[in-house]
Amino acid sequence: MQARFSLTSAQVFSHTDHVTDSKRFYNSILELLEDPEERDEVDQLMVWWNRYVVYYLWESADEYLQTSISTLY
Repeated sequence: MQARFSLTSAQVFSHTDHVTDSKRFYNSILELLEDPEERDEVDQLMVWWNRYVVYYLWESADEYLQTSISTLY
């Protein structure tokens, strides 16, 4: 969905935003991810996602928890 927001001026998600067909956009992404002909590219994407996005979220959460815990003492 972040890609969708990057491509439009919409500030919030809405099924009736009249800018994009969100359901079709979502289903198109699923079709791409499940397409056997795109397997290599999807595998590379998932490696990138897990390496950068998930790691970043984990580190951010860990930093937040450490900060929160340290303020308790």
